[in-house]
Amino acid sequence: DVERSRGLGDVYKRQDILAFRERFNLTREELASMLGVSWMSIYRWEKGKVKPRLIALKGLERIKQELERKNKE
Repeated sequence: DVERSRGLGDVYKRQDILAFRERFNLTREELASMLGVSWMSIYRWEKGKVKPRLIALKGLERIKQELERKNKE
């Protein structure tokens, strides 16, 4: 599923999830709240212990678009 989600590739790798948080100045807790997951899930994704599910990747993409739109305003 993840391989077919080409538009989500930029937030798939574990270091990219950390970069995503840093880019938008989000804590693990804040991002977790936005995605409806635990902060521990974010931690595990960043450490490469588990990979985010497709629904979480779609959520990251949605959040990215919303935050980019806000930053342009």
